Formats: sequence, structure tokens, C-alpha cells
Amino acid sequence: MSQREILELLKVVKKYDRVASFHMRDEVNEIEKSIEEVIYYGRETKAKVNISHLKVMNRKNWRKSRKIIEMLEKASKSGVLISFDQYPYEATCTNLFVLIPQNVFDGDIETFIKEIPNFSDKVMSLIRENIEKRAGSKNIVVSNSYLKDTYFNGKTIFEISKYLNLSEEKTVLYILEKSKGKAQAIYFSMDLEDVKEFFKSDLGVIASDGNSLPMEDKFDLGNPHPRNFGTFPKYIWMSKDEVPIEKIINRITERPAKLFRLEGRGEIKNGNFADITIFDLDKIKDSSTFQNSFQCPVGIEYVVINGKVVLEEGTVFTAKVGSVLVN
Repeated sequence: MSQREILELLKVVKKYDRVASFHMRDEVNEIEKSIEEVIYYGRETKAKVNISHLKVMNRKNWRKSRKIIEMLEKASKSGVLISFDQYPYEATCTNLFVLIPQNVFDGDIETFIKEIPNFSDKVMSLIRENIEKRAGSKNIVVSNSYLKDTYFNGKTIFEISKYLNLSEEKTVLYILEKSKGKAQAIYFSMDLEDVKEFFKSDLGVIASDGNSLPMEDKFDLGNPHPRNFGTFPKYIWMSKDEVPIEKIINRITERPAKLFRLEGRGEIKNGNFADITIFDLDKIKDSSTFQNSFQCPVGIEYVVINGKVVLEEGTVFTAKVGSVLVN
């Protein structure tokens, strides 16, 4: 999408007082340029802009978090209505297609698969470069191959390439072909110190960038990112000794609700929907890991959704009391 198109869309966002949440064009080597682009949109249109799941990837870019925060805070002080969300993990999760050059895949999976045998050395070299940008084959773990044989699940691209006796780039193409493009992977491409540095900015809120997954469908889902199960308990556990608990709770409740205009949510007060989580601050902690993600957090005693108790002292009630939230 061109800058002109985005600017026109943001005029509508501004008109209706909503927020435009951006997945930046580049989260790796051109991250500063990508952040400047989002700042530019906010400055030009006066619309609210949000950077979605802010992160710094590729080892040579690690420790840029402080500079990035300074860029965002300088823009905010100058009047740009900018924010960001993040999750408290050092690994990302997405489709294996992120390793394929953008000019090679146009969205047609059938054509892509047919063209694999014809890929040039240049294309293979670009795939290899993308693997390195994502921290290398030893740090890319297949979370769900979407194959009947689940052997690849939980294995690194490096391990699978040895098993198949293929190059790493051909291994990626093999998995994409066999899964018809569905395969998902976890990429250990971030530095935990950058993650913690982003915690320090009041421009940020916490979001999982995940899904609500049923605990009973383990076989079909492979081993998904633990953010789907433990984002908020992990953030509380990681931050509670350094950040006031009031600020921690605010970043996962009121501020996101106000940012995305979720009316009647995020605060406990008369007239609001009764969404309440009661937990023990000394015990709350995530249990989900990258090796075994299907684990419930500990320390949460009660969960109330729309005024109905759905979790009580370890017992989950299956009443369907939730609703889709539209901003």
C-alpha cells in the first residue's frame, strides 16, 4: 500500500476518532525508517496511530530499543498521537512465508508451489538471507507443520534440514509445499533486554498478538507460541518488582480499552461491563513454555466475564458469556 493511500485512509480514522494500528513495513534492518513512517502519518493527519507488537529483530539491531523509545517519545511530545503495543517474549510467531522474498509470492499458493523447482539461485540466496535475519536456522522452530506426521513440530529448520538432507532454504520450501503454505514457525530473533526496555515507556500497552485457543485441541494446533496462553501473567510476573502494580494493570486493561474505543470496558465502575480477574500477586506466573505451550497460568483465582463467573479456584465453567468486541 502506498503512502498516499495510507494518508487518505487516516483521514477517515481521524474523522471518526479511531486509531490506525500499523504492522510496520520492516521490523529488522530498517526499523527506524519504518517507525519514522508511522510518525509521519500521525503528524500529517493528526490521527491516532499505534505500532502493533513493537519489537527489534536480528542480532545486529539488538539494543536499539532505547533509541526507538526516544523517537516515539519525542514525537509524542511534539503532538503526534502515537502509541505501541508489545508482548513479553523474545520470540515471534508467524507463517514460514516470511522467509520468502515478497516479489516471489503474490498470494497464490498453487502457483507458488508449481514454481518452486524453477527458483533461481538469486531467490534461494534471498531465502537464505531471510533465514539469517530471523536469527538463523537453529533459532527457527516449526510450531505447526500442518502435516499428518507431526515429526517436524518442535524441530528447528536446522534439525529438519539434517533429517531431510536438504539445504536450509530447500527445507523451508519443502515444508511450505507439503503444508500447502500453512506451516507456522517460532522465531527466536529478539533480545529480552530490548523487550524489557520497551516496558519502561508509558506509550506502550500489553497485547498478546495471539489467539484464543482451546486447550483440548493440542494435536491439531501443534505447539503454538506461549503468548496464546500466558502473555498477561508473564508481563505481571516480569514487571511487578520494577513497575507499580497500578501501572501494570492499567497497561493491560484501561489504556488498551480507551485506545481502541472499547466502551464500558477496562475499568471497574458503575455502568461498565463486569469483566474482572482476581489473582494473587505473589503467585501469578505463566506456565506455558516454548517446549510445552498448552499450560494454564498459576495464581489466578477468579475470572468474571460480563458479570458471570467463568473461573473459580481452578474450576472452569463453560457458559458462553463472552461477546465479540467491536470498536
